[in-house]
Amino acid sequence: MNFFAQTRQALFQFKCTGYRDVAGEPFCSLTDLLVFARQLINLIFYLAPLLAGLVIIWGAFLIITSRGTEQLNQGRNVVFKGLLGLVIVFGAWAIVNTVFQLLGVNCPWYQLRC
Repeated sequence: MNFFAQTRQALFQFKCTGYRDVAGEPFCSLTDLLVFARQLINLIFYLAPLLAGLVIIWGAFLIITSRGTEQLNQGRNVVFKGLLGLVIVFGAWAIVNTVFQLLGVNCPWYQLRC
């Protein structure tokens, strides 16, 4: 699934599929909430590298066009923070995945099946 389809699915296609009330509107169930959370997590994993890449490019631009140590240090900090953001996002995923494997969960937690 490409990036734009994933974004649209995560943000605009949240539908409640539970029982209907008197007015005919469906109630949201726990399954609906979990499906939405999965779509949101997938969206974050699509956006994180894109945003980090833009931040790193901006930091590299600042380094290349620096006219002194102050702007050079600012560029280095921007690049460092972009890389740190990637490490945090993917590190969090790795930690959760490891904890679930240690607990003996056989199916991947990031592929919710309802």
